[in-house]
Amino acid sequence: MRPLVGAEFEILRDGEPFVEIDFALATADEIWLGEAKKTSALGDNHRDIKRELCKLLDGCRTVAAHRLILATAAPEWNTATTTVARRELHGLRTAGKYVPDIYLLTAVGSSVPALELLTPAQG
Repeated sequence: MRPLVGAEFEILRDGEPFVEIDFALATADEIWLGEAKKTSALGDNHRDIKRELCKLLDGCRTVAAHRLILATAAPEWNTATTTVARRELHGLRTAGKYVPDIYLLTAVGSSVPALELLTPAQG
């Protein structure tokens, strides 16, 4: 069975859009959702980054996605984005809540893109 690939769509809650997804991949076994940025940040400050990440995680939870990919054309994600993501991942896992695996995809469009599994912050 071939995977289903989608781009630029919104996930609805109670008939209303609540999060935009840039790309997705679905197989018979897994759903991957993705956010793509040209820059190295999910937002301008800590609050904006956390709000955007929480919307994406909520979208993953809504469709029971297994993976979330944060993709950027930049050579790496900025420290604020990775710090917020690591802390959020740690907090959700510590609380026993649903959280997909989060992957960081960098240097999209270059000859050397890299994919890394994000690990949660410690304590």
